[in-house]
Amino acid sequence: MHCHIKILAKLYNHLAARIDDMELFGKKISGPFTIGSGIVTTNIGIIAKFAREIPQVGVLTTKSIGLAPKPGNIEPIFADLPEKNTFINAVGLGNPGFEAFRAEAEKIYPLKNRFLLVSIFDSSPEGLVKIAKGLEGIADGFELNFSCPHAEKGYGIHIGTSCELTGRYTKKLKDQVSKPIIVKMTPNVENYSEIVEGALNAGADGITAINTIGPADNEVLSHGKGGVSGSFVKPRALECVKITREVADRLGKKIPIIGMGGIMDADDVRQFRDAGATIFGVGSALTGLDTSSIKKYFAAMDKDLQGNQNSCASIVIKQKLMQYSPFKITEIRQVDHDLKIFYFDRAIPHARPGHYVFAWLKGVAEKPFSLAHNNPVMLVVRAVGPFTKKMFELKVGGTVMMRGPYGTAYPEMKDSVLVGGGTGVAPLFFLASQQLPSAVFIGGRTANQLLLKDEFSKICMTFVSTDDGSEGFKGYVTDLLAGKLKSGLKIRSFSTAGPEIMMKKAADIAANYLPEDKILLSTERYYKCGVGICGVCECNGYRTCIDGPIMTAASVAPDFGRVHRDKTGKVLHF
Repeated sequence: MHCHIKILAKLYNHLAARIDDMELFGKKISGPFTIGSGIVTTNIGIIAKFAREIPQVGVLTTKSIGLAPKPGNIEPIFADLPEKNTFINAVGLGNPGFEAFRAEAEKIYPLKNRFLLVSIFDSSPEGLVKIAKGLEGIADGFELNFSCPHAEKGYGIHIGTSCELTGRYTKKLKDQVSKPIIVKMTPNVENYSEIVEGALNAGADGITAINTIGPADNEVLSHGKGGVSGSFVKPRALECVKITREVADRLGKKIPIIGMGGIMDADDVRQFRDAGATIFGVGSALTGLDTSSIKKYFAAMDKDLQGNQNSCASIVIKQKLMQYSPFKITEIRQVDHDLKIFYFDRAIPHARPGHYVFAWLKGVAEKPFSLAHNNPVMLVVRAVGPFTKKMFELKVGGTVMMRGPYGTAYPEMKDSVLVGGGTGVAPLFFLASQQLPSAVFIGGRTANQLLLKDEFSKICMTFVSTDDGSEGFKGYVTDLLAGKLKSGLKIRSFSTAGPEIMMKKAADIAANYLPEDKILLSTERYYKCGVGICGVCECNGYRTCIDGPIMTAASVAPDFGRVHRDKTGKVLHF
């Protein structure tokens, strides 16, 4: 295939192209933007949503896919740096493996007017060929990740810093794979132009410039080091794009160049265009933006580039979102052998019912917790894994680092009925203390597991159930709910929190009495970052850490209560 990108003069000069103006490797695309691999569009659910709703993103780039499932690094995986709009990450190449990825991607491929660029990685050319051959049927092209700065030895930067390895791996792919090949370059070399030349001479059809800068040491990341992204890297990114264009021109190769690294607004895009980029990758600028805000951002970017404006800059969040503060434990209440309530010395500014925080124990990990109250901070902790078991060792006077608040808060709810199970009762208690619901239903395995029962009973009508019948109704809390509603309990609004299967059943019961937009769910999926970057928490195309956790039943159907994702991003059925 003669590999090239066709862009009309109107696009090149003004970046105001429409779908009929642009092609990438012969396929029409709806816009000149992509989102860098490993950022936001990290699974098929989110990719499908962006394909439907954000036309400016004409190239949809996946996370890097390997041979086998890989959970990636433990949290923290993403952190703020002191420089403006600058971050560091060490996700650890988490992915579900190429076979699981293919099974999911087959459900949406091909994408009309979108180019699906599948990022792949391995430590051998043979492994890369196996992945690419396995994914050829659901990919428009492949991006070779030779540039992850914090990858294990033999992967990522360990390939991309060598002219010989870059050329050999690229040629092996080109000899056996029919789809276009784009090499993603590392900026962390002095002989950048030589490596670009080696990749192009080996047959690369395009270049992505650049990946993150690093590895850089960082005390927050569990990995201890990571790749730097955002505004700080823009000068080097522009330099690399310019060098890439110069090398390609000297070799007589008309190739697309995906330019990225510090693009925050339309002025940045203009600089990358002038340096020689033809597709523009955005990543760090999307930190903290929910799906609605990302739509507005790209729509504003499109409008800005048609004129001489830069309005999209106002949508980018400027303040630091991942700053930790110390909170001292003032009281610990033992509820049961595996259940404790921690009370701290102060409140978190601006936190409201429904919000959550990340608690961090340095050298262990960090985990998200719904706020059970904020006057002062109150967290409910069940000992289920290494982090929570370590928290159980803390004493009064100990300190926990926290960041937040994150997510969506509850709206005003009139005459609400609340249903909670297990530690899911926590956010409902914060809500009940502020809005005084009509009734609350609490479920637990045993009487000892009935969380905050006495406190709820002082606020509103409280019904309890236990699996073993040791207190209240014997059976599931959803059966108790169904019975009370049938017997005439009034309900005007509804929310539930707890295990997802329980919430789904409770929501289905409530749907007999209310429209789905009056049924709120606390969608507590696997949260890794809290700022919408990693995408592991996806449900129905939404990133629930940032679009939620408080979401309507309508917005997360049909996925909610049916499928979820594990640490690798693989889809699992309940």
